[in-house]
Amino acid sequence: MPPSPTPTRRGAPRNKDVRIGSPTTLAQTATGWAPHPREAGAESHAWDGLWPPGWPGRRVRVGVRRRQSTRATTRPGQSKPRPAIAAFVTTALTLSAEALVRAYGHRWTVAMALRDANACAGLGPEQCRKRHRIVGAQTFRVGMAAARTLGGIDQIECGMTCKRCD
Repeated sequence: MPPSPTPTRRGAPRNKDVRIGSPTTLAQTATGWAPHPREAGAESHAWDGLWPPGWPGRRVRVGVRRRQSTRATTRPGQSKPRPAIAAFVTTALTLSAEALVRAYGHRWTVAMALRDANACAGLGPEQCRKRHRIVGAQTFRVGMAAARTLGGIDQIECGMTCKRCD
């Protein structure tokens, strides 16, 4: 008896890559998990594929770190417990799961610098509509931020070498 033909779908063959599910779905897979190098009881894994909600049409790497439910306790100074599942997404397909988590750890400093630039230096969205006015306003703001920083450094250096008059 000849082998039965493989079932096919109607229409043209699929020309897209494999879709990645949600981080919760990915965390439920059983194989391929490696122990996290710096956190006891945690495991990490990474997948490549398409993730249309995040980046339509681009291949991404999703790294997922899962913790045991008993491990999600608060540390001193932490207001809420750590999440049982943490997902990290990047378009750099060569990163390992550990390198991806490490890169996201460094991203925190960038996020804080952007927050401070918007809140303190006034480098947020501009109200002007003409290009030369936007360039002028942003140049002024960057100059003022630099002057404020240099003034603070000068005060610190003067306070360390000069006596204060009270």
